[in-house]
Amino acid sequence: MKKTLLIVLFICTKILYSQNPEIDKIYHIKKLLTEFSENEAFSGTVLIASKGESFFQESYGIANRDWNIKMENNTKFVIGSISKSMTSTLVVKLAQEKKLNLEDPILKYFPEFSAEKYKNITIHHLISNTSGIPNYFLLDGWIKGNFNKYFSKEEFLKEIEKLDLFFEPGESYHYSNSNYFLLSLIIEKVTNLPFEKAIDKHLFFPLKMENTGVYHYDKIVKNLASGYRFSKNGGYRNQNYINYFLFNGAGNIYSTAEDLLKFEQLFYSDNYLNKTSKKILFNPKYRNGWNVEEFKFGNEVLKNINYDGQIEGYSTMLYRFPEENLTIILLANNGIGYEAKKYIIESISKIIFLGKPKEKTPFFLALNKAVYEDNLDVAIENFEKNKDKYSKHPELISDLAKQLSWSGLTEKAEKIYLFDHKLFPNDINLTFEIAEFYKENNEIKKAIPFYKIVQKEYPENNYINSMLKEKD
Repeated sequence: MKKTLLIVLFICTKILYSQNPEIDKIYHIKKLLTEFSENEAFSGTVLIASKGESFFQESYGIANRDWNIKMENNTKFVIGSISKSMTSTLVVKLAQEKKLNLEDPILKYFPEFSAEKYKNITIHHLISNTSGIPNYFLLDGWIKGNFNKYFSKEEFLKEIEKLDLFFEPGESYHYSNSNYFLLSLIIEKVTNLPFEKAIDKHLFFPLKMENTGVYHYDKIVKNLASGYRFSKNGGYRNQNYINYFLFNGAGNIYSTAEDLLKFEQLFYSDNYLNKTSKKILFNPKYRNGWNVEEFKFGNEVLKNINYDGQIEGYSTMLYRFPEENLTIILLANNGIGYEAKKYIIESISKIIFLGKPKEKTPFFLALNKAVYEDNLDVAIENFEKNKDKYSKHPELISDLAKQLSWSGLTEKAEKIYLFDHKLFPNDINLTFEIAEFYKENNEIKKAIPFYKIVQKEYPENNYINSMLKEKD
């Protein structure tokens, strides 16, 4: 009897979905997220809204593994570099209020800096990452964790000031947390408030973002998810300690999906920013805390504005389709990589705009689950037997390798990189990434064959030639 009832319910459910396209879309979105969650590739919250009204919000996975606390829709996450979108918004707001000028030279705010080196750098160069100031990740000792200790503003500024510019201001683009750390200090000088209080007063309070703030380790934040990364022998480990103060303005804001929707919706009215200010933020020529792009869906080309963030176990992404006023927000606490979260959001977008479910299951998911269960070799060996049921995606596979490398799991990262290269031997971007992986791990002999493959494609590339010449 029970079995018969289940069969009837299943048939009724299938009929219901087939007769209602909108319900059918929700079904496929849930199926996508469930599949990622079951393969330990997603733990977090996804919110989808139309015209500021949420029509889908679900949470998957565990917010705190020590206490086995499940993820909820009101769980808070550190949002990483989406913090930059908020910082740039506040900077433009302060410019709108005539409290600063985007063409102000930064020497006005940092007179202690070298006048010769910094004379042509403006605030706009900082928000557009065109200043030439290197990312402070390039400071000696950063990767090994020597900066996971307290630095005063003055000490950290001195470290940044030592770095040589990569190029003359305005001549190129270089993604740099240093730029946004400097912006946070400019905000402090202009508002006469610490950055934490300034952004709360001038951005979060006006927008009623009551579950958003600046995170640091000595702050108790109710309902904050813990950040996790893969551990050496399977499962997860806690995130490493980092000095969140050094990410002021660049990556240390926490929020919820609902509060991020409030933030994103401000751009549809002139109540907070006027039209001129919004044009500055969303100028496609620059990346002023946002990426302004176009996406093809079938025969349609849709304008898309997006940004993402990742910081020690937390990973986030926000997509805006402004002409449709459609918003997709993803917040995760399991160190999901850029390509994986992009795949999720773009798959959701295709379901919404085209009504199409995603393709075959990406083999990336099987690899991800295998890392979690510590049986990577078995998963790779089994690929040939089951390859017809999977889609491959070199960028998803290499992104998993990259995340493992960042977590210090270089042996597993190498296996995945080499497996990916076996599948896609002609992918030059992948080949270069593998060469760089070996170089960064001081295995230059292993890197050389991959650099040579890239050199055949780009014989005049100065960097590649210098790597090979250095070996000689």
